[in-house]
Amino acid sequence: MSHLLSARLFLCTHETYEDRLRADSPFRIPSVPEELVELCGRFDMPAMALVDRNGVYGAPRFHMAAKKIGIKAHVGAEITCTDGRTYPLR
Repeated sequence: MSHLLSARLFLCTHETYEDRLRADSPFRIPSVPEELVELCGRFDMPAMALVDRNGVYGAPRFHMAAKKIGIKAHVGAEITCTDGRTYPLR
């Protein structure tokens, strides 16, 4: 009987203006869709999910980059309501 090993990597990244100023740091985590997809490709990951806050702003770039290298693209959003609560949409 063979076993299928499944590994998942969860990465949460937020980009701010200050992050862009430190872009030359050796510890920089990619924060644009193309760089994130390229990183997943290097680790032979078959799929990746992108969750934007209050919209799906990065979805088109993410989808095109993932399609280009053969990675499944999953898109979601985290919506913040007027009462401050956040809800994930998948």
